[in-house]
Amino acid sequence: MTIDWIDNRVDAFPPTDQDGAGPLVVLRSWLVVVEKLPLNQLRPMLTGLYGYPWRTDRLDARCTAANRFDNEFTLPPRIERHHSTVPEPSCSCGIYANRDETPEPVRLRSPVGVPVVTGFVELSGRIVTESTTYRAQKASIVGPLTLHPGRPPLTAALLHRSINPQCVATVGAGFQVRWAGRPTGEKWVDWAVSTSRSLAARYEIEVLAARP
Repeated sequence: MTIDWIDNRVDAFPPTDQDGAGPLVVLRSWLVVVEKLPLNQLRPMLTGLYGYPWRTDRLDARCTAANRFDNEFTLPPRIERHHSTVPEPSCSCGIYANRDETPEPVRLRSPVGVPVVTGFVELSGRIVTESTTYRAQKASIVGPLTLHPGRPPLTAALLHRSINPQCVATVGAGFQVRWAGRPTGEKWVDWAVSTSRSLAARYEIEVLAARP
């Protein structure tokens, strides 16, 4: 498992397109949150953009209802068993992945200041193809992951400032990246290296950190 820095590249290999037939290797994104372990131990974990936890590198879809990541983020989300076939075309359930070859649109929709990971998954089982996304019954992480600081504050975009993440703080069940002022927390560079190593060990996959 190799840990290294990269220069904000798109992930290492392009997705393939098999017209919605699995297995299918495509790009997707996750948030990085805190998993609380016994004895007050904490370790980073990936979740979907709406909070469903990826505790291992494989996931089977269930019909769920979950709130978007917030300061009061809780795991696991509430389970609603609407139907036995997942994903159901008339529902929004399933494991999502992008049809775009770039993670940028997803990163722009992520919460401000929450670290984001992009990478490749292999979708299998039932797959529903939509205009911008795939929804799948099963998924497993197969490609390298890339850790990003996430979306910067809106003021940076409005002022056309090029700013770098300064530090990362643990807030409740989540991580918050801070860019400006005199922020408190672990330095971004140190946090990114240790978090990349932890995620690589957990998911048994190569993890790279995007250089700010």
